[in-house]
Amino acid sequence: MLDKMTVLTSLLFLLRFGITLSAVLDLHKRIIGGQDCGPQQHDYHVKLIGYDGELVCGGSLISEWWILTSAHCWIWGLKVIVGVHPGPGQLMIIQEPPQIYEENNIYHDIMLLKLPKRAVRRTIGIPPLGCTNPGVGAILETAGLAAMTTAPQFRRERNEAITLQCGSITVNGHEWVPLENGKYIAPTLTADSNPVDVSPGDSGGGVEYQGAIYALNTAINDTVTAFSGKSFFLDVCTYRDWINNTMIHF
Repeated sequence: MLDKMTVLTSLLFLLRFGITLSAVLDLHKRIIGGQDCGPQQHDYHVKLIGYDGELVCGGSLISEWWILTSAHCWIWGLKVIVGVHPGPGQLMIIQEPPQIYEENNIYHDIMLLKLPKRAVRRTIGIPPLGCTNPGVGAILETAGLAAMTTAPQFRRERNEAITLQCGSITVNGHEWVPLENGKYIAPTLTADSNPVDVSPGDSGGGVEYQGAIYALNTAINDTVTAFSGKSFFLDVCTYRDWINNTMIHF
């Protein structure tokens, strides 16, 4: 059971001070200041694209049939490329409705997508039974199809990397945050956006710790300038049982 008092306190604080998603959080992220991932780094990474082929989000192949990603990434007609790194990728069209965590009529920013056929690729696990979220000072590795460079004055650019980008982040706190003007909420790990930052285009990508996906790229609070503000990463440990039960029953 999630801590509802923590959720309510965070939401009331944000509403009291008039903080909305448009002012605080950009829900699409890429890696800036990282480096090319090695051939076996994040090779479970999945690219989510729209009907027009444009990058929508990232995700992680956590079983032969299931992708773990962010709920706000969902659009009808969503396609996925499994094995995008190191390639060649396998294109599939998501045909079944997404599985999104809901409690007390509140959606949380985590989603499972079932593939139409078995993926013959390496998968990565979720945290073990009894896990706790990484504490302050823990170093995690994230990845994305990055905007690797910035414009003058570190202004964010919108482009896509040819090679998956990897970068390390250091946890400096934990916060509940509302997303898309309260449509979703998320318990998150936070990290400074310097020296590795994320920017529009790759929410939902997995953040690896101790050989498992402990977090998802979720949001940033400076949508204009890179290496400024902080980044938010959904805490996967909170949803471990829901993930397992969903994969068993659907």
